[in-house]
Amino acid sequence: MFFGLPRLPKPGEEIKTASFYQTVGGGAVITAVAAARLGLRTSVLSGLSPAAARVLKAEGIRVRNLRRPAEPPALSVALSTKGNRSFVTFNGVNGGPATGPLRAAPARGAGCPAARPS
Repeated sequence: MFFGLPRLPKPGEEIKTASFYQTVGGGAVITAVAAARLGLRTSVLSGLSPAAARVLKAEGIRVRNLRRPAEPPALSVALSTKGNRSFVTFNGVNGGPATGPLRAAPARGAGCPAARPS
């Protein structure tokens, strides 16, 4: 995240800043960490960067990483001013269709009530 910018850059413009923070994130990661810190047992089944998997494991969260070694993790960059923010995201592993265990699980039911015939 680049923050403290005086404004967002115009097309073709470069703005420099000394304010930068890097962390792991995403809905599954943030929610799992918050739940674990509240004392709940949590697990994450996702395509994770190595850094995200390390953070989750350090928080006591069970991890099933679906990202294959050759797949790049997703990455977002936030540009933040005092009154606004913008994001640029590289989809990485999230950019393609689900394969492997994710395709097979719903067909078998895999313990998911929504996948069972009524």
